[in-house]
Parts: sequence; structure tokens; C-alpha cells
Amino acid sequence: MICKKCGTEFEGNFCSKCGEKATTKCKKCGAEYIGDFCTNCGTKNIQPKKLLGFRSNKAWKKVLSIIYLVFTGLAILGSVTSIASMSDFVTTLSMIISMLVPYIFLSNFKFRKKIPLFNKYNAGMSALGLFCVYIAIAIIFSILNPANFCEHKWVEKENVKPTCTEQGHIKSHCDLCDTDNTEYIDKLEHTFEIVEDTAEKTVKKCSVCGETTTDKKQVEKENSTTDKNSNENTTTESKVEKHKHKYSKSTCDKPETCSCGEVKGEPLGHTTDCGICSRCDKEFRKQSPVTILDWCHNIDYVGGVEWNFRIRNNTDKQIKYVTLKWSCYNAVGDQVYDSIGWDPYVSVKFTGPLNAHATTDTKRNMTKFYNNTVSTYKMNKIVVEYMDGTTEEVTQYHDNIIG
Repeated sequence: MICKKCGTEFEGNFCSKCGEKATTKCKKCGAEYIGDFCTNCGTKNIQPKKLLGFRSNKAWKKVLSIIYLVFTGLAILGSVTSIASMSDFVTTLSMIISMLVPYIFLSNFKFRKKIPLFNKYNAGMSALGLFCVYIAIAIIFSILNPANFCEHKWVEKENVKPTCTEQGHIKSHCDLCDTDNTEYIDKLEHTFEIVEDTAEKTVKKCSVCGETTTDKKQVEKENSTTDKNSNENTTTESKVEKHKHKYSKSTCDKPETCSCGEVKGEPLGHTTDCGICSRCDKEFRKQSPVTILDWCHNIDYVGGVEWNFRIRNNTDKQIKYVTLKWSCYNAVGDQVYDSIGWDPYVSVKFTGPLNAHATTDTKRNMTKFYNNTVSTYKMNKIVVEYMDGTTEEVTQYHDNIIG
């Protein structure tokens, strides 16, 4: 109730600030009375449930409340229309609840009298109550974060190779929960080459970053005398320089080598025969163990995607299994998902045996995906398992993967 004299909001029959008696004019008979029922005709006094900003009937408060409501409505509309993942949905829901909290807990609703802190109708207690509510919302939605429950399916977005001066990194993104992940790769060792070699020093320079180092050589002097059995008393001193080997570090292709041509040990060798060597950053490519031939698709009347292809064995070994995994895209290049299982990939496992240099018959009508917007597709993974128990995975550094 609002005091007619000082404007203070209070409960009961008397204003808690000025002591003014709380009288109500009956809307039916016009008599003034105290309490919830008219003492003249018995009509019940129904107090309207006023929203925050409309409780005191002050114009400036109403204007601020309306502006906030309009802003909240526009923000909610914009957030709802931009939801693209479960993470976006949880974030939008927490934002909506947070923006509506003041109207839920500070408006004159009956349930407010039953909520601790807010039932005091005191500014300090209400502020403390709002603080507790926002803390609770933050804790609840941090627990409900989809990233806590998602079985991430990472898609590589950026791959920066390490050098001898900077770390490398691989950035990936999970489309299911809209989470990013970064893996860092340690810096490589310098690749030094001799650029100057004199009697006093050896200068080496890194062929990648240009850093130079200088190794100073030590020269020992050896004294020699004439034969002790000779009758001459004079001695002569000769200076003989002794060479001490200073070996450069071994590389993938070269062993440790001294400036005099002496070598020690063996070259380190490259870290891979297909891919990027982690020591010298040299790229190596080779023939893919299998080639996928005549890869195409058809969409049936219920939206099922029927896949057709053949597999050719490019190796001298007999193949036991070939596991294929690819993703699908619509006409504008966006990745699409299976409309039944919501799986972002198509997985097929071919069972052999497939003899060396042989080709399978056409695999037809393999319905493994339901989405009638499929236009293009990209192979993500091929794993070959041979009859001898060894396996080989096809990477981006293999040639002749799709025929």
C-alpha cells in the first residue's frame, strides 16, 4: 500500500514512516475504511499486482521501466534468432533469466512475501537478495555448460608449424558444443651450417632463422729440442700446431662433421616418410595405400543418401579392412548432419580380403545418411588394416587418394 501523505510503500493499517492511517475508498459504495473489506458494504479491497517501476505511480520510474522492458525484449528476440548450437541455447537462456530477475523478485506479487530477503520490502535486503540470485544463476549455468558433457568431435581450423624461434600450435573447434581447443608444439632445434672456417674460429649460421654462433679454436704449442746426445749446447724451439676436432651437430641428412672433413656417427634421419619432418620441416609424400574410385551419391524419396564407390589396393599386401569416414555439405558449403542420428559424419567399414593391386566391385545403395540437402562431401579419414596385422592411416600427404 502507498501512503497518501508521504508516498512510502508499507503494509498494515499505518504508514511505517509518518504514521498516517491507511484508509481505502470503496469502489462500490464510496465509503472509506481500514483493512481488506469495506465496513459499509463488505466489498473486498483487491490490490493490483504492480510491476517494478509502476508501484509508486511516478512517471520517471514508469519511463525507465518501459525502456528496460523494450530493451530486454529486443535482446531476447535477437538472441533467440541467432541460436546455432546447444551452447548458444544455454547462454541465451541464462541471459533471459538474468534480465528478468528484477521484475520477478521486485514486483508486487504474492509469492514475494514468502521469499527471504525480498519479503522485507527494504532496499538493502532486496539488493542482497538480487546478489544471491545472480550468484545462484552463475553456478547453475556453469554446471549446465554443454562443454562439460560433450563428446567433442574436433575439426582442425588452424595449423601453425613450429620453427627454431617460435612455438607451433593446432587450433580445433567442436561444432557440437561450440568450444575451441589449442595444442602447442615445442620449438625446433637450430639447423646450423658452417659459413666461415679459419685457423682461429668457425662461424655457423642457422639456415632457418639466421642466428649465428662462433666457435674459437685452441692452438697448442709444442716445444722440441735437439738430440740430447749431440755435443751442441744450443736448443731450438719449434712450434707445432695440433688440430682439435670441432664437430657440427648432426642433421637429418648429415652426420657430425668437422671443418677438416672428419665425420662422426650417422645422420639422424627424418622423423617421417610421409608428412612433415619435425626436425628439418621437410615435406615427404607417397602413394596412398588405397584409392577410392567412382565415388558418388543418390538421394531416395525419403531423404536417404545412397553411396556408390569402388576401392583399389595400391600395395603389395593383402587388405583385411578399410574404414572410411567423410563429412557432407549443402549447396552453399555448410556442413550438414544426419537428420535421424544427428551424426556429422558418414562411417563405412569395408571387409576384405582385398588382394594386392586388386579393385573391388562397385559398392551400391549403401544408405548411411539421411539428409536431402547433401550436395558435396569431403573425406576425413581412411584407415587400412592389412592381413599381417599392421595398419596404415591415409593423411593429407598421400597422393592419389580419390580417383
